Amino acid sequence: MEQETYSLMNLVNKTGVSRNKLRYWLEMKYLTGYTKISNGVRSRYIFTNEHIQLVSAVKKYLQQGHSLGVSFDRVYRDMNHKD
Repeated sequence: MEQETYSLMNLVNKTGVSRNKLRYWLEMKYLTGYTKISNGVRSRYIFTNEHIQLVSAVKKYLQQGHSLGVSFDRVYRDMNHKD
């Protein structure tokens, strides 16, 4: 079965995190595992359901007052401990 994929704007709409924040997270390499398609000057990103879950979880930690780095560390740690 093929995994559903999402664009950057889909990720914005599904998580409520702004496009500028997501672009910053991509630039700082907090978000990984996505596909990037470049054609000349423009790039397109392709994300999965895991990215939606990840971004939503990071957003919750940020809303609780954690820094961006701590939020990603905790979410990645939590994801790695799920079996």
